[in-house]
Amino acid sequence: VSVFVDGLKSSFVDALDQTIKSDLITVSEGFTPLPGGAVEATRSAPGVESVLGVAFAEVKVTGASGTDALNAVDPADTERIVNFDWENGGSNALLAQLGTNGAIIERDFATTHGLSTGESFSVTTLDGDDATFRVLGEYRDPQLFTGFVVSNTVYDTLFPDRDVGVILTSFADGTSLDDGKAAVELALKATYPAAKVRSNEEYKDFISTQINQILAIFYVLLAFSVLISLFGVLITLLLAVYERTREIGMMRA
Repeated sequence: VSVFVDGLKSSFVDALDQTIKSDLITVSEGFTPLPGGAVEATRSAPGVESVLGVAFAEVKVTGASGTDALNAVDPADTERIVNFDWENGGSNALLAQLGTNGAIIERDFATTHGLSTGESFSVTTLDGDDATFRVLGEYRDPQLFTGFVVSNTVYDTLFPDRDVGVILTSFADGTSLDDGKAAVELALKATYPAAKVRSNEEYKDFISTQINQILAIFYVLLAFSVLISLFGVLITLLLAVYERTREIGMMRA
């Protein structure tokens, strides 16, 4: 269990280091979506150069069981902040081609649904709205951008409110991390008090703390299982001694 949880934590932290090029990561305190206006409020803070609000939704792919993750981004800001691990010759140029029906898909999503570049797939939202996308390219990211990625234009047509799950912020040259973070916190404080602004390192520490809490629960369960096992072994030994004592006594008699 320890090895599994530590591997999970390491893979997530490594994914952040490899994929995200932002200086700040902003999420809601309760892991609930933030209003789309928080993106513009962040953009208005002094020293901010690029802001990317990533919206998440669960959709059902036609002909498949279960749901998959739809990620919506602004293509221009995504190229500055996200470093996709492209597969099969893909590049950042594909982001500008997302438009109203394009999608880039994660490799596991492509394997699960048997999709490749140039093919199309249809999805249905939880509210019953349908959409069809054409695969522009593939990338590898099983931790952060699972499922597939579309443009905000598509997201706006499928969902009434453009709430964002996370806001990624990059600073202009010459802006220190402390000054930029203070400016963003001030810009969000009045209207979006639930937004928690963290540097990349602070966010990784936060995630590690959350995973450690899960690990602590597993440790408690493991301790109970060991305790129960010890009682089981003890009872088995006591019964064996008791029965053998009676057997030896009868044989001697």
